[in-house]
Amino acid sequence: MPTPEDPSSAQRASDLPPADQVSVIPGSERSISQDIKDLSPEKMPADAKSGPKALRRAMLYLGLAVLLVAVVVGFLVSWPLGLMMAVVGLLGVRFDPVMLATFERSKDREQVVQQRRDP
Repeated sequence: MPTPEDPSSAQRASDLPPADQVSVIPGSERSISQDIKDLSPEKMPADAKSGPKALRRAMLYLGLAVLLVAVVVGFLVSWPLGLMMAVVGLLGVRFDPVMLATFERSKDREQVVQQRRDP
């Protein structure tokens, strides 16, 4: 098994994307879970290999879904109602405790990526 110090098996740090741009954390799920457990109040994550970018992308998709529903309601019912739905929906998404926790977990995973990159 190649070691991390072996240049043929590991990418140079300059070749890797920034820590906040990682969608899948490289490494075994068990070791990633342990790293996250040591750093985060999340303890054992449901999907340890999901990087910070994947979590932020999921939050973005939820916000876009809220906007899409608001636009459809704006066209089919009335534009003031659609605008109100967009504002209230996006505020709800922004201040939802689950979304705030997910954003914090993405920061934790960004730190895990950085720690794994710079041991």
